[in-house]
Amino acid sequence: MTSGASALPVEGDQLCGLAWLDGLLWYSDAGLEAITAVDPVNGAVVTRLPCPGVRTGLTAADGGTRLVQVVDGDKRLRVLEPYTGRVFEEYPNPRPGAELCGVHDTPGGMWMGYQDPPVIDLRRHGDHEAILSIEVNEDVADVTVAGGSVIFANHPEARLNVLDPESGRIVRVIPVAGNPTGLTWDGRRLWYCDYSAGQLRAVEVDLDELTAGSEDPVDPC
Repeated sequence: MTSGASALPVEGDQLCGLAWLDGLLWYSDAGLEAITAVDPVNGAVVTRLPCPGVRTGLTAADGGTRLVQVVDGDKRLRVLEPYTGRVFEEYPNPRPGAELCGVHDTPGGMWMGYQDPPVIDLRRHGDHEAILSIEVNEDVADVTVAGGSVIFANHPEARLNVLDPESGRIVRVIPVAGNPTGLTWDGRRLWYCDYSAGQLRAVEVDLDELTAGSEDPVDPC
C-alpha cells in the first residue's frame, strides 16, 4: 500500500476538481474560489492560488507546466501557472451550453466528462475537436486516466466507474465512501474529493486488475 493518509480533511465547503502534480494533491473549491495544493501524507497546505469562478474539474496539463480549471456558468477552461496562479489563457467549453464536469489531460488529448448530456469526450489539443465520444448512462462528476482505462466519478451513486475507451463499456464499478466529485490518479491510488465529508480520500487498486471486468467492491484504504 502507498504510504500516507487515506482520508485528508481539507479546508473548503464545495470541493470540485482534483489533480496530481509534483507529488501533491491539488484541489479546487468553489467556496474558497481557489486551487490548493496539499501534501498527501499529512494534508499540509503547500500553496493556494486564487481562482475566481471555480467550477467542477481540474487537471494538470502540458507535462505539469499548466493547470486547467473549469470556471463559471458557461464552463469555460482557464489555463494557469502552478504555484503562481498566473492566467495564461481561457478557452470556451467545446460543447457550448453542455454541463462540463470533468477534465483530465494526456499526451494524446484532453478527456472531458459531461453530465448533461452524459458523455465523455477525448479532444485534441489546440483546436479541441473531438477524437472520440462515448455516451454513458451515468452521472459524470470528474474523470481521470489510469493505465489504459478512463475512470469517472458518479456523485449521487457513490461510485467510480472504470471505462474501457475502446469498447465504450464500463468494465468495473468501485463503490466508495461519501459522494465523489474531483478525481485523480497518483500512479498507485485513486484519490477523490468526498464532497459530503470535506475530505480527500484514497482508494487502493491493482492496476493490472482494474479492467478485469469484475464489479466486486474495492475497499477504500
